Amino acid sequence: MSRKPAWRNMASDALSTHQDHALSSTMLLLRSYGPTAFLLQEDGGTQNFKVCLGEPHTCTCPTFTRERQPCQHICWLLLRKFRLPRDHEYAFQLGLSARQLLEVLQGSHQAKAHRTALDGPAAAAGTPSHNVPGQEVGSVCRKALQAQDVCPICQEGLLQKKQPVSYCRFGCGNSVHISCMKVWADHQRLSDSQEMLKCPLCREDFSSLKLLQEQVKNAAKLFTAAERESPDRHLGVLCYSCRVCPVTGTCFRCTICSSFYLCENCVKKGCHSQHPLASRTTRKEKWILLAASSPGDPRPQDESTVAEPFADSDLERVPAVKVRSGSQLLNEGLQCRICLQRFGLGQQVRTLPCHHKFHTDCVDQILLSSNSCPLDGYVLFSQQATDRNTSPKVICTKQRENELQGLFVPGVALHAQRTKPSPTCGALNSEVLINASFCSRLRQDPCTSPTKKTRDNMAARKTKVHLKDGDNVTVRDRKSAGPELRMTGVSIKADKE
Repeated sequence: MSRKPAWRNMASDALSTHQDHALSSTMLLLRSYGPTAFLLQEDGGTQNFKVCLGEPHTCTCPTFTRERQPCQHICWLLLRKFRLPRDHEYAFQLGLSARQLLEVLQGSHQAKAHRTALDGPAAAAGTPSHNVPGQEVGSVCRKALQAQDVCPICQEGLLQKKQPVSYCRFGCGNSVHISCMKVWADHQRLSDSQEMLKCPLCREDFSSLKLLQEQVKNAAKLFTAAERESPDRHLGVLCYSCRVCPVTGTCFRCTICSSFYLCENCVKKGCHSQHPLASRTTRKEKWILLAASSPGDPRPQDESTVAEPFADSDLERVPAVKVRSGSQLLNEGLQCRICLQRFGLGQQVRTLPCHHKFHTDCVDQILLSSNSCPLDGYVLFSQQATDRNTSPKVICTKQRENELQGLFVPGVALHAQRTKPSPTCGALNSEVLINASFCSRLRQDPCTSPTKKTRDNMAARKTKVHLKDGDNVTVRDRKSAGPELRMTGVSIKADKE
């Protein structure tokens, strides 16, 4: 006869560590042997563990065999599957009696607002389909997703995890992660692609193995390389000062200037110290407002204080397409990873720079308040040196240099004059300079080619120029009634032939 485990009033340090691991890891429920016995597999692992809840709890993993107290697999069942709060007295006991297990199974510890009974009696099974295009005969419609719905295999929230889903087509109509169903199908070891998978919830036919394989293939296209990048690489962020892209480590953003980012080294050098900054260390973290005196000492503030909205005009620059007949977006398994619904005919689909695709109705409001992809944190717009907050003097200097490259007068060297831009339009302001001694040498040098001399003389006769001497500058103008070509800061007068 086994001895009854001692009752605990608080969790031990080792058990608290196991609870942390259970809440931060993903496990797959491969099989149920009854209401309290299950076969689990860690996500990405190959070894299966049998877990039984009772008096006492047991698990076949090496950790439980060594410590003889609830491991992370037992904690995962209690905290994830049965939704026990981690500070509930049943969550850190070595075992539970039959009456206590019944309370856990019935969910008496949960608030009424979170019970599945609130979904209504019609939510227990899917609704039979009626002339729905593309559905098999005898199949049911998919149940609408609720905020509290979880995957029956990994026990993680469907809308929170944002992973592609499939649903039970001939039974309950509940949704399951496609990746979880693949592991479930591998465990069933079906040989024929036409065989039907069993639903992990209602045990009715879920779908054919062939359909699931097609969904797995297409759903893989919804994942991009940006999701696999290190979290401390701020994708899409260009440092305004040193031009590093992407910024790695701590990223800083100006709370006044739009889409203005800096790296940690530039902030330490005092760049853009006139405005308050916000920082974050990973792409998906919230922006934290920094103390004005010390950038290295962040001071938490309300999230709305450091929100990162951008204008509707910027949103229009992100491409969107209308789903038409024959589009690949209609393939099985392709769906918006925000609402987890398929793309339909006539719907608008927006593609972000990280190649993620969403319904415009789902993603637009998120982008208007965050300026980043909701899946991988890729920043859409990062200000460059020629953006609207750049100094006008810098912009005008670059415009002068670009326009001077296309202006050419034979025998005359062109130089940009360092003058302030026009306050009204900031247009090009330059002068054509010619060295007078150089022109004199051209006229006196007998070795100069006649052809070149004639060409230079024609340029001097037909063009109004500023002749630069050693000490003074004189303006020589050949009077002519010919047509005159004028530019801001440059006057060129040509004789009629």
